[in-house]
Order: sequence, then structure tokens, then C-alpha cells
Amino acid sequence: MASVMFLSRVQSAAPQQGARHFDHGPASPSRRTASKRRGSGTARRLSVEQIFAWTGERPLANTVADTDAHWPPRSRMDPVVLPEWPPQNSPAVKRAIPLLRGMELDPNTLASDDLCHLLLEIFTAAGLPQELADDLDRVRRLILAVRDLMFDNAYHNFAHVFDVTQTSFAIAHKTGMLARMTAWERTALLVAALCHDLEHPGVSSVFLSKVSEDLSSVYKTTHLEKHHAQRCLELLVDTNVGLLAGISAERYWAFRNDVYRCILATDISRHSQFIASATASVAALREDPAAEVDTKLAMELIIKCADISNVLKPFPIMRRWGLRVTDEFF
Repeated sequence: MASVMFLSRVQSAAPQQGARHFDHGPASPSRRTASKRRGSGTARRLSVEQIFAWTGERPLANTVADTDAHWPPRSRMDPVVLPEWPPQNSPAVKRAIPLLRGMELDPNTLASDDLCHLLLEIFTAAGLPQELADDLDRVRRLILAVRDLMFDNAYHNFAHVFDVTQTSFAIAHKTGMLARMTAWERTALLVAALCHDLEHPGVSSVFLSKVSEDLSSVYKTTHLEKHHAQRCLELLVDTNVGLLAGISAERYWAFRNDVYRCILATDISRHSQFIASATASVAALREDPAAEVDTKLAMELIIKCADISNVLKPFPIMRRWGLRVTDEFF
């Protein structure tokens, strides 16, 4: 979920012409139809009619054009059909690499193919387990699959999941947690960040819980986050992706649990719970500085902070995200 804490800052700077007013930037993934339905070659944007067809309610007026995006999602994903890994010939990638460990990178100014290459750079820089480091095609296939599953929303799109992945990497690096985590934990954090909004329909979990009995019957709470997590777990075992092929059952379940916990940590309704946990953890460390840091809690806090980190970015970047999130939700 995107934070709305920055709305007051955005309103004073937002243009007053037209309802859909965000600036996509010169090479925005949204404008490039980066997220496509598998094999269709067309952008995947949900219309309001498609969302309300699930709920039985009347559609709103002035909706966006119909596309072939499928909502509600199928109970299980179709097998992933992946395109070729894009060639790397963009100078923008070389300029962006030094920014990966900070808060100054704006993915809305980069092309979708560039984001794919930068994501691979993040995974390798973080330190992959040997099984993945020796076969980077596994990571490449995961990145392409995620891009394919993201809808072309104003905010919850491929650029957003890149932003959360990059910011998670930056926070983990700056706090020293990257070095404290095992290689599999680092990979779990980045995979969770990359997959934390898979198939986001562009409306909130609260909205869906109020208008959809079907959704509520599947997930009693944290509706969207559990859907994102479920889709992620399906990707992990998809034979066309093969990210975890050949690992032991013990390793698989540990990795799966880390990814699942991290994705559910992005549920904004659990904010107070995480504030209490973080406060207690800090108090314990103050009493005993030699105490072990709770790595699992740290991973959850990192991805949670990254998901609502727009307000930490330089104002031009924050403003662009603010306009996008208001355009999507309002």
C-alpha cells in the first residue's frame, strides 16, 4: 500500500488542469506498455467495469478503456510464457547503477527494459546464494515474469515494485542488515519486494473487502497482500521460471516462509503492530547492546519502510509518486 502522508505536500505543487495529471516522464514504463498480458502484446490495465464485474455493482462513468487484463484473477496462474531477456545498450543503466544504494533514483524516468537490467544488478550486488549466482538466468526469468504480471496502473505498476526492491536494497545496505542476513535471506527480501504487489488491481484492499464477497470468502483479512503472496509462491515453483529448482525441501520452506512474511508485512493495517514490535526490539537492544538483532523482524521492517518510502525521496521524485497515487485512487 502506498502512503498518503505526502498528500498535503503534493497538493500545493500539483497542476490544476485535468483529472489525470501526473507526469509520466520521458520514458515511463507506463507509457511504454511495459506490463503485458502473457503473449498478447497489449498493455494490461484494468477497467473499472472489470473490477465491478467481480462485485456485481454498477460500473462508474468515465472509465478507462477496456483491455484484455483479467480480473478477478484465476485461482491459479497460467504457466508463465517469457519473452527474451532485453539487450542492454542504454546509457541510462550505467548512470543509474551508482544510485542503487541511495534514495535518489527515479524509476519513472527509465524504460522498462532498463529496470530489468537494474533489478538484476541489485540481486547480484546483494549477494546471491551460490545456486543462483551460478545460474543468473533463473533471476532473469523471475524478473520477466513479474513484469508480465503487473498491471498498467498509474501507481501500482512495474516501476513501483522496482522502486520498493531498490529501496529495500538501499535500506538494508545503509543499516548494515545486508551483511547480517544470509544469502538466502537477502534473496528472500528482494524477491518479496519485487513480488509484493503482483496483479494489483489499482484499488485498495479495504475497497475490495467491502464490495466483494468472493474475495472475503477466500481471504478474511489482508486481502490483496495475501493474493500477492499467493501469486509469488506460485512463481517460485513455476517450471518455466525455475528460481528454486534443485534446492532441498528444508531450504525451500525456509525461503518460502521468509518471502510470505515479508509480503504480508506491507499490509498498512498492521502498522501499529510493527511499531510496537520495533519499539520493543530497540528497547531490548538498549538494555543489552550485545543482543542478537531479530533478522526476521528487520526484514519485515525494511520492506514495510521501502513500500511507503516515497516521502524520503527528493521532492521531484516524491511529487511524481504523489501525483500517481492520487491519480490511481482518486
